[in-house]
Amino acid sequence: MPTRRFTGSECADDLAAIVKVLGLGPVIVVGYSIGGLVAQLFARRHRELVAGMVLCATACSFEVPTNRPLFRLADRIARRAPERARRAALTAMLAPRSADCARGRWLMAQVRQHDTLAILDATAEAAKFNSEPWLGGSTCASAVIVTSEDVVVSAASQRQMSRTLVGSASYEVAGDHFACIKRPTEFNAALMAACVGLAA
Repeated sequence: MPTRRFTGSECADDLAAIVKVLGLGPVIVVGYSIGGLVAQLFARRHRELVAGMVLCATACSFEVPTNRPLFRLADRIARRAPERARRAALTAMLAPRSADCARGRWLMAQVRQHDTLAILDATAEAAKFNSEPWLGGSTCASAVIVTSEDVVVSAASQRQMSRTLVGSASYEVAGDHFACIKRPTEFNAALMAACVGLAA
């Protein structure tokens, strides 16, 4: 049954259901950006299904200005606007950071296919997320991939998350928040090293 709003906990539970139905056993879960929020919740809510966790371009909490009156007003207006207008506004907001290369333009083509209300819900979910009080108590083997030129999720907050995760391995990729698309060779090498390290 489709959900009415995006929530991190429901995404984590959906992932757990997929792992169980497919009989995959304990898995190494990888989360990128807001997917890192889902990965952290998955590891917390379904510890028995997790062999390791790789968190990429993500953090314990996200700097989203949802408490500012102007942002709240913009969110209300966006939710009442026609889908076409919402899509144009979101595309314009994201495009300057992502559409300056062929892979960036491909990414934007994918973004334009998303449900814009779901994107607004995901932004609101990220704004209230904070795993710092409990992430340090995780016994899950973990690794962090830091996108060192990131202005969406700051490299400083990514490194702070790595320090919060006791014993986590850390890898750095010289790229912005879209490094997985723009610099796939470097990013995939770091991701593979992180997964192999956890599997070993």
